[in-house]
Amino acid sequence: MRASPIGGQLAASARARWGSILAGIAISALSLWLLLRQIDFVQVRSAVAQARWWWLLPALALYFLSLSVRAWRWRWLLMGVRPLNWRQVWPVTAMGYAGNVLLPSRLGELLRAMLLGRRGVHVSAALGSIATERVLDGLTTVGIVLLAGYSLPRSAPPWLTMAIRTAGILFLGGLLTLWLALAFRPAVTAVLARWTGRFAWLKGPASWSDHFLDGLATLRSPGFLMRAVGITLLGWLITAVEYWVVLQAFNLNLSLAAAAFAVSAIGLSTAIPAAPGYVGTQELAGVTMLGLYGVPGEVALGASITFHLIEMLPIATPLAF
Repeated sequence: MRASPIGGQLAASARARWGSILAGIAISALSLWLLLRQIDFVQVRSAVAQARWWWLLPALALYFLSLSVRAWRWRWLLMGVRPLNWRQVWPVTAMGYAGNVLLPSRLGELLRAMLLGRRGVHVSAALGSIATERVLDGLTTVGIVLLAGYSLPRSAPPWLTMAIRTAGILFLGGLLTLWLALAFRPAVTAVLARWTGRFAWLKGPASWSDHFLDGLATLRSPGFLMRAVGITLLGWLITAVEYWVVLQAFNLNLSLAAAAFAVSAIGLSTAIPAAPGYVGTQELAGVTMLGLYGVPGEVALGASITFHLIEMLPIATPLAF
């Protein structure tokens, strides 16, 4: 008996998913090893003991404000699929971000797409809007890093320049790919229609592909797209202020431009496969970026862990229990 083509695809997808999970865990373990081998934990404890913890109250408020702005952006990106109000989108956004903390391979994105499906939006269309989100986030953080790079006390090391350029090319390529898929939608639909006529099992994937393109509708309108870009920039600027506040808690008087540079680079690091919650990779990125400004590794680690916990605990804790 021949195996079902769909069954083979699902098996291949499961193997790829497990491969991604194992690779993420390995990269997180390597990041932690690279980080911990250069850290004196007595000095970390001293830095934490001297922190001004009352600064964390405005940091928490800014975190929830940035999350609200991201929910607003997602609502805007979904306008071409189904108009939803902010109260419908915000809890789904929060649970999706919590899922990214608790689940491997950014499965929180799939979680919020499935949750949005209960509000009448096709899961694949929701995934299309999320793909647009991720590309906009990537391009915005690359732009902030380039603009705020002047705050570095010395010229950026060659590896950082190469990494920024590579990220910019990848995210521009992603945006171009999504736009081309939408621009040539009639041709793609016609080709899929011919193939589904021959192979019935292709009807499901073809339908999902069509709904996915619905989720890219914002890309058809320059006005809608620019609005989404503006909201994305606002969200990242709020996150930069949040990071700057955390740095103040650790008595690090860096400029807001320096905080924007560091936190945007940390944001780019989340594109690297990692264990759930980006454990290890985010801390290594934080210590490395702050080190460019002369911040001792022990103080940078304390600030990085604190910022990471602020980004994780408020939304992940309720979902975990």
